[in-house]
Amino acid sequence: MNELYKLRRDFTIVGLTGKSGSGCSEIADKLCSSSYISDIKDKPLAESTDVNELKYKICYNYLNYKGNWRGYKIIKYSHVLILHLLHDASLRSKNLKSFRECIIDIIDGLGTGKKTARLSKGISLETVVIDSICNDLYIKIKKLSDKDLAESLKSGSGFQISSINIDVAKLIKGLREVNYFKTKLLFHDLANKLRSQGTTQDCSGCSDDLT
Repeated sequence: MNELYKLRRDFTIVGLTGKSGSGCSEIADKLCSSSYISDIKDKPLAESTDVNELKYKICYNYLNYKGNWRGYKIIKYSHVLILHLLHDASLRSKNLKSFRECIIDIIDGLGTGKKTARLSKGISLETVVIDSICNDLYIKIKKLSDKDLAESLKSGSGFQISSINIDVAKLIKGLREVNYFKTKLLFHDLANKLRSQGTTQDCSGCSDDLT
């Protein structure tokens, strides 16, 4: 317990969730700002006996004190899910070509369906994966050699999620261009599979194809 309380002094974790358009992204952006507290327009009242106002004043004064407020870092759940997908695919691959094929196979079983699924604009799943998954990303993922991703990240191998954020964001953007709604279902299926079995592979009975 002492270790847990020590961690609280260094950082806190805030989980934001809500429907599309609910404002989660806007709140997250504000919390990332180093000037979030100083930018607040509604300052606490100098004199008040209202309990809520007094609580607000205590919190505001504490966070406004020099050095007490530090902006948060955003970790997107979708990026974490895709990292698990990439890691699972890397365990089954020996080169970039097979890595891409494994990614497509996993996605096929987790919401996107047929490999030849296309929209009228001509975007295919293979095209998205080939455009998004480069050799540099493959090398970074392969450095996570341990089978357990959490242990790999704890081991201090020099790997940071931030180092693949651009590549992951590109892959997610491509999947959403194929079908935004089905990509949401894909994330749902990935999360369920990880919770139930600890892997993103071999999901059955999931959502339909990305068409």
